[in-house]
Amino acid sequence: MNFLRRRLYENYLLSPAAISAVVNEIDRFRTPAVSPDEVEAFIEKARREDVYYKNLKGERSAEEADWILDIHAAKLLEVLFSSLSETRVVFDKVKHSVALTEWLIRNDPVQLAEITSLLKDLLEQKETG
Repeated sequence: MNFLRRRLYENYLLSPAAISAVVNEIDRFRTPAVSPDEVEAFIEKARREDVYYKNLKGERSAEEADWILDIHAAKLLEVLFSSLSETRVVFDKVKHSVALTEWLIRNDPVQLAEITSLLKDLLEQKETG
């Protein structure tokens, strides 16, 4: 059994460029378009809020946590989608995570390097085992 280093898969998807590209493709998300800078500012603010770190063993605060590993990124994306769309769009973990992953694969595969490495290791283990 192998585990991701980050709390959730969505923790790998917190790319302002990917998020802005995906939300801007959603019909009626918002006018004007969402910029990567706006998404980055939202993430920067959210990563300092304890609410996104609840239910961690040891109940670390935002200040104590390694944010990219420990933040509840799915909850952050839920709030981000709702806020930036003025509640018109709800984050769909399956649909939107796939869209973000596909965008990252095409445009910024380095963002997924840790997962790529894990998958390669698992496949190699399977071939040799």
